[in-house]
Amino acid sequence: MKENSPSPVRLKAVAKLAGVSMTTASSVLNGHGPRLRIAPASIERVQLAAKELGYHANPFASGLRMKRSYCIGVLWSFGGPYATQLFRCFSTQAMQHGYNALVYDSMSDANLIASQLKQLKRWRVDGLIIQLYRPSPLNYYDEIISELRTLPNVFVATNTKWDMPFPGIIQSMENALLQAVRHLLRCGRKNFAVLGHLTGSKEKIDGIRRALNSESSDASLAILDAPEPTREGVEAILSHPEHQSIDAILAGTDEVAAAAILALRKKGKRIPEDVAVIGFNDSPFAPLYDLPIASIRRHDDVLGAQIMEKMIASIEKGELLSVETMDMDFVWRESAGGPPPGTA
Repeated sequence: MKENSPSPVRLKAVAKLAGVSMTTASSVLNGHGPRLRIAPASIERVQLAAKELGYHANPFASGLRMKRSYCIGVLWSFGGPYATQLFRCFSTQAMQHGYNALVYDSMSDANLIASQLKQLKRWRVDGLIIQLYRPSPLNYYDEIISELRTLPNVFVATNTKWDMPFPGIIQSMENALLQAVRHLLRCGRKNFAVLGHLTGSKEKIDGIRRALNSESSDASLAILDAPEPTREGVEAILSHPEHQSIDAILAGTDEVAAAAILALRKKGKRIPEDVAVIGFNDSPFAPLYDLPIASIRRHDDVLGAQIMEKMIASIEKGELLSVETMDMDFVWRESAGGPPPGTA
């Protein structure tokens, strides 16, 4: 005859042995002791009692009792070398406060986002951090906004100023593009080009145009679309007769900037004497090329930490969130030509 399995140890027994309330025992065993400022001695007693009795906490069940999941959803379009750093940023920031970060790569795809939102709703997340762009390439944009309205504590990260129905942080490229354009104009550049995959780049192009207008410049601006920004594709675009007068390239990424430099050198052009080149994203590899590549630096790692801190403050303390702005930076390197900004 099969023996009956031993009855599971209940939280009540752990609390009684530790000499604390069930609420205190539950908080400690689910990792919230330090955040709730429970005395270290009480934390230690609860942990010892749980070990002695063989008790294992069930955070999900505890969350259901408290109407909290202690989970924060993150929908982010990861890309490039920062993906791992950002993933760790979200996860470690959440864990430091006793939360789990459920991180998904949204790939800026509307159908994928819709599916991920359904999963996060099933998890009953306490908050959601989502990266959105506007003007957006997403289909069914209004439907996504409607779905987001059903979730608690939504916080948006975006590159674009728009009338957001949620609080968030705008990581603006406007000032960085202005600084880059000013530098190129001071170096005597007259024929500008934006080079790269232009889908979703409207804000970048508009920002460059605004910068040229603000400087009352008569410089021209060519838009060079490279749907597949490979070395061969970039070379074919820059070999076109109409593009021979270009003397300044603002590339969509640092990788496209590197491909442009190779293509231009193959044509006998000198960088930066004949053509100045500036990338975008300031990847860790940008300063490592034989000609260090100037770039527009994003601050996704800092942004990720700030958003998670604000999200947790909203959940824990009910602090009101707002729309804030964080500026990207223009990082001068040799590919931009001329002396660094601010020097003689």
